[in-house]
Amino acid sequence: VHSTKRAADKTACADIDSDGIDEEIYVHNGTLYWNENREPLTGSFQTFHRGTERFLFATGFGKEFRDAPTQLYALDSSGIQKLWEKDRSRNQISSISEQDGKVFLSTFSEGTLVQGGWLEDGKLNSTSEFKMAMSQVPLGDSVVIGRLYGDEPRANGDLRIKTGAKETPLPTYRGVKTLLVHDLNQDSHPDILVSDGWHYQYASQGKARVQVYLGPDYKDVRTLANFDEDYTVSRIEAHRNGTDYLIQASKH
Repeated sequence: VHSTKRAADKTACADIDSDGIDEEIYVHNGTLYWNENREPLTGSFQTFHRGTERFLFATGFGKEFRDAPTQLYALDSSGIQKLWEKDRSRNQISSISEQDGKVFLSTFSEGTLVQGGWLEDGKLNSTSEFKMAMSQVPLGDSVVIGRLYGDEPRANGDLRIKTGAKETPLPTYRGVKTLLVHDLNQDSHPDILVSDGWHYQYASQGKARVQVYLGPDYKDVRTLANFDEDYTVSRIEAHRNGTDYLIQASKH
């Protein structure tokens, strides 16, 4: 990547023109910048997903956008296209992922309930809905569901795999901040990488750590890293080479 360095509130890289070189993407003061282009946003930038040929990002409610609806966009070589829009009581998309070219979203539905579902023909087809389940990622015919908090106020969150009506709990230390489904050990079985140290007193009690649940049965659980100077890991991203990972913590 050739760095152009500029002021930014958010940064990302994605190969949106399929030339093997990532484009740098910046968000600053409500505007999206890439290459020589700029696009004013109509909502607060919330989260993003790096696809193989496009960059997906969500906007919605924020400090400067109190009345903005939930919106999902795709940025590729042809520019920006709106994929989905919804106006709800809490306009926030908390996670975006893809499987076999299909988009899967976690988005607040009402109050603290978060829906997980596939975006098909401009509509969100919900497959799951749980309180504070802000990280929901497809795993074949299943969905991995990570909750920041439990059912009771200030209760620790949890992790589960939902397959149809069946739910299989997985052990966690505390609440789940983010997760990634990726084949870590390259054995052709997807693994689950999880940041599971969230605490409601996050600055003093939170633990920045990453666990892996090895497929195919996810019973082999190992700690990959602890970041003692941080209180959470907010993003886990796989490099395109398949073996390296970017871990974004609260400070490092």
